[in-house]
Amino acid sequence: MSRRVIEDQKEIETILQEEKIGHLGTFSDPYPYVIPLYFVYHHNSIYFHSGLRGEKLDSINKNPRVCFQVDRVEGFHYDPSPCKFNIFYKSVIIFGTAVEVTSKEEKMDALNALSAKFAEGKTLSAIDPSQLKMVKVIKIEVEKITAKANEQ
Repeated sequence: MSRRVIEDQKEIETILQEEKIGHLGTFSDPYPYVIPLYFVYHHNSIYFHSGLRGEKLDSINKNPRVCFQVDRVEGFHYDPSPCKFNIFYKSVIIFGTAVEVTSKEEKMDALNALSAKFAEGKTLSAIDPSQLKMVKVIKIEVEKITAKANEQ
């Protein structure tokens, strides 16, 4: 078993492109707030969509500094001794600023990228521009990325 820092940008991007669920961490009063959500890594930023109201948006509006975490579980090491049991994984943590996407073009581009990631090759209909007002799209502007792995 070996632990290592992942420094290869392509390896980090592969994790972000292939994994479907990430965890958004925000500041909320009086506790931190962490929520799982699906996302897309697109144009060197994280994008996700949201309803028009909720604790996630309230937290972002109060303090847009966020943390976003993605992991890939690659296996487990069983040992009869609980202290020797281990998990093999790769993880990425992004620190950045969350901003609402207000440009119609960027919002449609992000929603198309998000849909394409989850459609996995299935046919998608075009986004009806009149529906854009029904969702918010949030972009995390990446300021720092760290990544590590625990491997066999």
